[in-house]
Amino acid sequence: MRLEHGTDQAHGLRRLLASDQRALISIVASKAGMGCSSLTTNLASALAHSGKRVMVLEENPPALDSASRLNAYVDFDLLDVAQGRCALHQVVRSEHEFSVLPAARAMKTLSRLDAAEKQRLENALIELSSEADVLLVDAAVWAGGATGASSLATGLPIMLLVVDGTSTGITESYALIKKMTLAQGRAQFRIVVTKVAHEQEARSVFNNMDKVARRHLGIRLDYFGYVPFDAKQQRATQLNKPVVEVFAASPSAQAYVELARKLGEVLLAEDVAAMDAPCMMQSWLRQSAVQASSMEMA
Repeated sequence: MRLEHGTDQAHGLRRLLASDQRALISIVASKAGMGCSSLTTNLASALAHSGKRVMVLEENPPALDSASRLNAYVDFDLLDVAQGRCALHQVVRSEHEFSVLPAARAMKTLSRLDAAEKQRLENALIELSSEADVLLVDAAVWAGGATGASSLATGLPIMLLVVDGTSTGITESYALIKKMTLAQGRAQFRIVVTKVAHEQEARSVFNNMDKVARRHLGIRLDYFGYVPFDAKQQRATQLNKPVVEVFAASPSAQAYVELARKLGEVLLAEDVAAMDAPCMMQSWLRQSAVQASSMEMA
């Protein structure tokens, strides 16, 4: 199904993503309910409509993940692949022109896998990162600014941080930014504001966070965009479909397409084509195993 609105946006997105690039991108929120999975699902749909092969690596459990929003279920997950119970193709869910890989259990138990299991997991992730043009990671919820599971969000250079416009959402998101800055040395955060009425409100939320981050952390945040309140998005969720697919002219769908267009600009500007996605995935996996072990010992 083609997007019926924003012809210029769609053309620009196809042009920006026309080169042979592979990108690994994490999408993060400090708590459930901020719109992280919605952003992942709809970005995946918009990118797939542009002709890219998109894979969503789902770190959240079924109650919170992208696949449950699409009513897409399989009998196995990435941990089953690591443990040799099934092949990779039996795990991948293909829905709405993009694919979803459930990885929550694998990330949670990463430090407890034996050498053979870690090797199978590494091989599977390298294969996925080689075959997809864009791999979006719906990162594990960072409750209180920390997570009990390993997460790709800690290692990927391109990360979108979802912040809802409520006072609690802003406070918890800043706490996560502070933790990732001080504990991991991360200095770049691209902010997507959700649950706001219009862009002026989103800009106000962002500007306040940016001022605090500059003053207390010595970093500057990057405003990436926003997703407005939209009854059509709620209806799309009830239908288990991306809003960009079923209500393409709605405000939220147009916002997601614009975010996908901006993401295309980032991929070109940062020369993602020069990144070796399989090597990056391999390096991340080994670092995450060490991180997960340290967290369990703490």
